[in-house]
Amino acid sequence: MTKLGFKAIASTSAGAAWATGRDDGDLSLDKVLGHLPLQVAATNLLVNADFGNGFADDLEGVAANVTLALDTDIAGLAIEAWSGSILYDTDLAAPLNHSAR
Repeated sequence: MTKLGFKAIASTSAGAAWATGRDDGDLSLDKVLGHLPLQVAATNLLVNADFGNGFADDLEGVAANVTLALDTDIAGLAIEAWSGSILYDTDLAAPLNHSAR
């Protein structure tokens, strides 16, 4: 990827789940936090990780979990406005659409 000029790559939560024989959305926060450093170590590129819904249904919970994820040296996170069964209201989803770093 570096040879092709890429500066960063993005991961997929579905791929991480499928690699462990699980369905997309079935990995726990602890499993994802354990997987993020493996992604970072596998490349010299910046890694943006699919972080599902941030593993919480409120901004405070998402913020706490993002802080844990940033400790893995991940460059960025994509957080979905989807609980797995419903779309979040705009008042909750809009603040999630910002860069953590």
